[in-house]
Amino acid sequence: MKQPESIEDVISQIKSNGTLKEVLTPEYFARNDWAAHKVAKYIIDAKRKEKTEMKVNQLRKFFESVKSLENILVGRKGELKDVENFSHKFYMLFPELAYAKGRRLIAEKFYQLMKEALSDGKVKFVEDYKILVEFLSAILAYHKMESETKTKE
Repeated sequence: MKQPESIEDVISQIKSNGTLKEVLTPEYFARNDWAAHKVAKYIIDAKRKEKTEMKVNQLRKFFESVKSLENILVGRKGELKDVENFSHKFYMLFPELAYAKGRRLIAEKFYQLMKEALSDGKVKFVEDYKILVEFLSAILAYHKMESETKTKE
């Protein structure tokens, strides 16, 4: 797997054939300066370049929405719980993203990235959803690191 150069490369990787578990491996997104790190850097730069109001709170808010769905989907022992309720709330992530984009609270490419990650065929199994949660968690971690670095400069 090739190291991504930009968020566009990460979007292309997600668009490639396969579910999230197949196209977003931890080796691809978790390593320093790979996918999650590239996305975090883009978010920080987009605030200045695209004049979005995207703050870490917006990223955390979306992450919390995604994480809370994981708790609806999977029980403590990994068994499926409330799939019907999960499905309803999962599809409601799309208008949440659209609203944030419309208010310029999230950057354009982040919107595209999440839209692709949530698109039909990407989240077919519990493992796919868990990868999405891990990917967003890694983005938050790298965002925190990059934000601290920028503040010290």
